[in-house]
This record gives sequence, structure tokens and C-alpha cells, in this order.
Amino acid sequence: MKLHEHMSDAVADVHTNTETLTRTARDRGGRIRRQRRLGTIGGVAAVGILAFGIATAIPGNDPAPSQEPFASGGPAAPEGETVPIDGRSTTAALRAAVLEVMDGDTTAYAGQDDDGGLEGTYGVFELTPASGGGPGVVGLNIQHASMLEGDPIKCRHWMFDCTIQDLPGGALLRTYSEPPEQTTNGDGQRVVAEYFSIQRDLRVVASATNGFDLSGDAWDVTREEPVLSIDQLVEVVTQEWWDFRLPARFAEEGAELSPYQDVPVKLIMTSAGPELR
Repeated sequence: MKLHEHMSDAVADVHTNTETLTRTARDRGGRIRRQRRLGTIGGVAAVGILAFGIATAIPGNDPAPSQEPFASGGPAAPEGETVPIDGRSTTAALRAAVLEVMDGDTTAYAGQDDDGGLEGTYGVFELTPASGGGPGVVGLNIQHASMLEGDPIKCRHWMFDCTIQDLPGGALLRTYSEPPEQTTNGDGQRVVAEYFSIQRDLRVVASATNGFDLSGDAWDVTREEPVLSIDQLVEVVTQEWWDFRLPARFAEEGAELSPYQDVPVKLIMTSAGPELR
């Protein structure tokens, strides 16, 4: 297919998993849509716990707010010279946020521009932590909170260890892990953190894996745990610069990312875009 050929050409001289990242986006969309359909048939109750000052919600029900709001309160509109978001600047900003919480090597960059009136972007790359172990995938989506069309932020029955926390200013922070995928060399894992603000009409969703999500619900597991923890992902999504305009330095850094692949809007919007709920 043409997309496969373009991506292969873009990274022919390096060892990356760009093809896998693209396939991941496509296949993940189908899986999440299936989960969402199942989530509409009845509610599933589970016992909630309180840990690390964050209220863990009962899956499928509205959560009780935490008594100890997250200290940072989430992103604030960036100051100084800014530029409209696109795939490259989003990916560069994600890379900067990740390297603030984890030393490591990054490669196989890909992103989605704000195209077709979607007013949102996506960035993804491969991260190999300096602390050891194999690589995994880190991705981030910036979207309008209004895309949820009144659908409340709550814990779904398929979200493991789901927590929802009130942040200052009326924002919410949701964290969870997706159901592990069993493989011959371990369980494929993905953890997620999401910042959500109706007041700013802003949604920032980040995820990290312990390998590569392949087609057919298969995984290439490269390490025991995801390359970033939930706490580290929280630091990523609550960086002060996230908005629909980013500091201009990220446009400059984004222009230098290599190898980099533009990913079609349709592919992303059926996976880590609106379907990521």
C-alpha cells in the first residue's frame, strides 16, 4: 500500500518501528471502538480505592472527587511567541516533556497535522529509556474537549486501575491502563493519562507501552513495564505549554526531527483521536 511504501522509504536507513506505529494506530482504533460498544451495554461495578491522594473511581460510574487536588493544576496557556499546533511541533513538545521525566533515546517520529477542520494534532515516537530495557511507544493527542459532545469523563468498565481527580480551575485528570494483551513473551501493556478542561476546551491524552502493538491484537513485548509510568505521563499531560498554540521553539525543534512521517488524518482519528475514551 502507498502509506506502507512512504513510511518504509522515510526510515530505510535506520532501525525504527515506524511501520509498527502506523499499524498500531489503525488496529487500536478498532479495538477501542469495540470496547466502547461493550461499555454501552449495562454498567460494571467494582470496588474503588484511594491511593497516592487520587480518588479511584468505580468503573462505569461517576467518580468521587479527590480531596487533594493535583499540585500543578494542569496546563496553563503558554506565554511568549507561539505558533499553531501541527504534527511536528506536537511531536517535538511531547519529546521535550518526556525527556524531562525520563532519560533515553527517541526515534521513529510520526505526527498528524491539524487538517480538515479537526483542530487537533497527534505526535508519537519510539522511546528507549537510558535505565535499560527495550523500546516502547509514547504518543500524545491534543484535541478540543468539546469533541466529547457531553459524554462525561468517567471510568469505563474496560479501564484498569482507573482514577479521576479534580484539578484547580475545574479541570479533570484521568489515568488508567488498558486491558493487557497476552503474548508468548509477556503481556502487552499500555498506560494512559488524560487532562480535560471544559473551560479551556482542551483535551490532552498521552500513552506509553512496553513494546509494539501489532496487527491482529498481537504484541511485540520488549520490556516488563511501559517505558513511562502513570506518574510520568501525568507530568507529561500537565506541562504548561499544552494548548492549540505552542511555544515557537517547538516548531523549530519539530523541523529537525528525523526520521519523521506524516500520518493521514483518517488513520489517527480512528485510533488515538476521538475514539480514545
